[in-house]
Amino acid sequence: MKRRLCCSISTAIAFFTGDRKMAWWIIVLELADDQGQGIDKWRLTAKSDEDGGGPYGLCNHEHDSIEEAQNCPEARAEAEKY
Repeated sequence: MKRRLCCSISTAIAFFTGDRKMAWWIIVLELADDQGQGIDKWRLTAKSDEDGGGPYGLCNHEHDSIEEAQNCPEARAEAEKY
């Protein structure tokens, strides 16, 4: 089963980078199945206001809760790049 992100959103944090003022939101999204239905698994993601700006998963595994996804060390380290 392929995993993709659907649009259940928890908290969002916006970052503005450089002179371009590109906004990045670091948000937890629910993973979805091939039919777009949420599967009650979560991942911390980054999304920008630019075309093609995600969302991009910040880790490669699934979490059982929003809180677990927000506290994922791998995802938090990756989020520092945004």
